[in-house]
Amino acid sequence: MVRTFTLTRASAAVLVIVASLAACGTPRTEETGPVDAATVQKLETVLHARADAMGRGDLKAFTQTIDTTKPAFRRIQQRLFDLPIDFFGLQSAFKLSGAEHYLGYIRAFVDQSLEGNAFLGVFAGMRQQSRLYFREMDGRWVLTEPVGSEAGEEKKRAVGDAMMTYWAMDEDVADVFARGVSDAFAFVAKQAPKPVSFKSEVVFVPTAELAGPGWDVTIGWNSYSGTTPPRSRIYPLWYGLDSAREQVSAYGQFLLRAVLLERMRDALIPGARSRLSNEVWLDLGWNFLLTGLDFSAVLRQSCAGIPVLTAHQLAAGYPPLGTPGVTGATFVRYIAFSVSMVAYLFERFGPDAYWRLLDAYVQNASTPANFPAVLKTTVDDFYAAWLTWLNKKYC
Repeated sequence: MVRTFTLTRASAAVLVIVASLAACGTPRTEETGPVDAATVQKLETVLHARADAMGRGDLKAFTQTIDTTKPAFRRIQQRLFDLPIDFFGLQSAFKLSGAEHYLGYIRAFVDQSLEGNAFLGVFAGMRQQSRLYFREMDGRWVLTEPVGSEAGEEKKRAVGDAMMTYWAMDEDVADVFARGVSDAFAFVAKQAPKPVSFKSEVVFVPTAELAGPGWDVTIGWNSYSGTTPPRSRIYPLWYGLDSAREQVSAYGQFLLRAVLLERMRDALIPGARSRLSNEVWLDLGWNFLLTGLDFSAVLRQSCAGIPVLTAHQLAAGYPPLGTPGVTGATFVRYIAFSVSMVAYLFERFGPDAYWRLLDAYVQNASTPANFPAVLKTTVDDFYAAWLTWLNKKYC
């Protein structure tokens, strides 16, 4: 069974770039050591030009800033250009640090601010250090990534009960990844209703090529329950480091907590998650609530006249982006309202009520039967009571 968390499901057709840079160009001779200040400034200029082209919707100018000779990288960059929401703030500082030569490339950590509803409206304005790669082609610098054979050996490291997988190209930050996994495991253990032992493999995928053709840039992670141990792959663009590069970023911390919360729940009540496809709010709402995200600002939008989603909408889950009337902001409200419904469930019926509901769903996926049996109320009455609670709490 594969679980995919998609932050947006853009249905707009992907623009096909006619590769004006089809010629491979000639990479610079491989060097080692730090990068001079003049080159760093040129790389920062490339990132500003790329952001400016994205902001103006100028595809031709955008392609001049990226390496179009690598199919997987080109596909993901095209997708980023095509997205109707912001991914990283186009007004980011794009300040480079730690620039160094690597296998004929230059790689550096780039200061980027998170923006838009891809980051749930919670992390907007927060910053993270993202590792990016550049190469010189035909006399100008472009954003790129190493090919799979240049990523080095796939490596595994035991981190408590978790197995962490990364590639040799990230050996210098492997300790930071390991601290992030260890901290997330400790956090998740405290959220369990009773002591539980579970194992998981967390994979930090560094490039679009290694992520494979099934990865869309809108997917933050995939969870695979059919492997031993169960595997969660965290995809490029989504994880980064903090400003000191000693910890994963706040968003990276959220990702690790989210994937390990799924593992903890699977260990406590196997098969429960697969029964929640008709009550998506019970699934995502629980996960996002326990990660500690604060959706107050989003929830207060209902006080300003933005309609609250219906019980049917929250049960079905967010529709694909591109559906008439559906925007990126709508997606965030789906998550926020789901979180608040689970918060109400906890407050009104107690945290154990969630686990008793899950037990019921394993036996019977019928919501009309489970709510009266466990909570002594119908799902419609639960929804109505939640609306009253929501208004009192946030308005």
